[in-house]
Amino acid sequence: MDYRKIKDFVLKHNIKGKYRFTDRGRGQKKLCLFLIGYKKALWPEVVKRFKLFVPEDVDVCLLSSGKYFPELERMAEENSWSYISTKKNNVCLIQNIAINIFQKAELIYKIDEDIFLTKGTFEKMENALRKGEETLPYKVGMAAPLLNVNAYGFYKILEKIGKLGEYEKRFGKPYMIAGQTTPIETDIEIAKFMWGADGTVPQIDVLNQSFPEGLISVCPIRLSIGCILYKRSFWESFWRFPVVFGNGMGLDETIAIGATAANSQVLVVAEDAVVGHFGYGPQTKEMMTLYESKPELFTL
Repeated sequence: MDYRKIKDFVLKHNIKGKYRFTDRGRGQKKLCLFLIGYKKALWPEVVKRFKLFVPEDVDVCLLSSGKYFPELERMAEENSWSYISTKKNNVCLIQNIAINIFQKAELIYKIDEDIFLTKGTFEKMENALRKGEETLPYKVGMAAPLLNVNAYGFYKILEKIGKLGEYEKRFGKPYMIAGQTTPIETDIEIAKFMWGADGTVPQIDVLNQSFPEGLISVCPIRLSIGCILYKRSFWESFWRFPVVFGNGMGLDETIAIGATAANSQVLVVAEDAVVGHFGYGPQTKEMMTLYESKPELFTL
């Protein structure tokens, strides 16, 4: 089997799956994939923010992996969005299917349902991508904002507001380390701290307006892709997200981050954009308690 046949087989395999699609696309050059379906308690605030901040020139497609939700169908209809649901629960597959359908989209945003967007998020990410291409001695693969509960974002935020010392007193030396066993992804107290539960860290909308416009940096570690922007050509460079076994959670991130290095590209971060990441799996239960007891931390 030659190279071209192998590539053709992989490309077809990675979009092979049954799905249901309601099309309201407008042929825009920008597409936002809003991955949603399993954290309904967050929808009122997360969706409110999304509707408020998504630009007019972006086609929106709701993605629910492995399940069809009538309420998402209604949400899509009310907002003139498209909606895709797949029979198989695999986040790599559903993203591939959506991008393949929206053939005219050149810039792809992907937002998870536990991301609390802030004013200008989309525009700042796009600016970071373009500025990185224009000013850095690297090719740029992806762009992201600063996320509060994130191995890179937490450090940069605390550094900017002068609270790294306070963090170290409470939790030990702050390291930029991602992974399922790291403090930022497992310690509920750190998640609450970064959400401003005790007032040390400002509320996310305040943070988002606090930092100078246009600052970007190159992220040297693995970064969560819960809120990300990349070009179609980047997605095509690694032959689409691999569809293998299980639900694919985290595999899309591993492949995308790995592809930047493999293709001698970098991930740039818009340091003038701060968004809220609700938290990682081990933190979810207690974060819901915080969400219910201190809604002002999450509400626009």
